[in-house]
Amino acid sequence: IINSLNESKNVWNLGSSTKDPQGIYWCQGLKDTSKPLQVYYRTSDKQTLLPNDQLYQPLKDREDDQYSHLQGNQLRKK
Repeated sequence: IINSLNESKNVWNLGSSTKDPQGIYWCQGLKDTSKPLQVYYRTSDKQTLLPNDQLYQPLKDREDDQYSHLQGNQLRKK
């Protein structure tokens, strides 16, 4: 909740993009509460290429866990 103590701010820092911020946020004033805003930020669906093999592992779809999971041991060439 972003409360009325911060009402003069037009921008709210939800954290670094490397922390993959996500969740539902809303502003709460003295009288009213704003509509909820859902934040979903994902930087990439692939890992950085490995220097030796130039192989990568695609990520699975996000589940309820904090971090995405890799697809088993299946490696693909770029």
